[in-house]
Amino acid sequence: MHTRAPIPSTSRRRWLQAVSALGAVSALSACGFKLRQAPQFAFSTIHLGTAAGSLIGQGLKRQLEGSGQVRVVPIAEAQVLLEVLAERRERTVVGLNANGEVREVTIRSRFRFRVRSHDDQELVPETELLREMDVSYAESQALAKDAEVEMLFKSMASDAVDQIMRRLAMIKRVTPLPGAAAAAAPTSGASQSVAPAAPAASGSGW
Repeated sequence: MHTRAPIPSTSRRRWLQAVSALGAVSALSACGFKLRQAPQFAFSTIHLGTAAGSLIGQGLKRQLEGSGQVRVVPIAEAQVLLEVLAERRERTVVGLNANGEVREVTIRSRFRFRVRSHDDQELVPETELLREMDVSYAESQALAKDAEVEMLFKSMASDAVDQIMRRLAMIKRVTPLPGAAAAAAPTSGASQSVAPAAPAASGSGW
């Protein structure tokens, strides 16, 4: 009589983890859960009114053009205009140690914007995205702390980009640019074939 060898504890643990993961996926599918899909946009061109060095502007351009659906273009060519009403990074001292040195700062990122169509329809009303965070500080480690603050500002900008992208994806309909339909449609004579001209009669004396 053969006795089945026991499953090693490590292999058994991995097997149980795989079964649990499969069960979790099945449960999510049963309740209608779907993996996040790439956003779909109702427009194909947009103008970003952000400053040249804006982290938010750079992030938006990268994500919009990376979607393969939208091009960032000059204002005259855009269906949609993102207008920046305010963009500021703030850093405020909120705590000092016994020697009068900075020990805590509050950093804030403010981005206020609105979105309208080329024919001046409001697509996203005036909105302010505000993020703030308290950060410990030590003047003896000023360079390292300044680098940490800069990294946190970049994280805040990335979060703002995600929020703006979600609002842009919620736009349902945008009026086409004037002349866009005419440029896309063939002219009435373009679909008609033209018969080749008959060869001219020879004037030679053959």
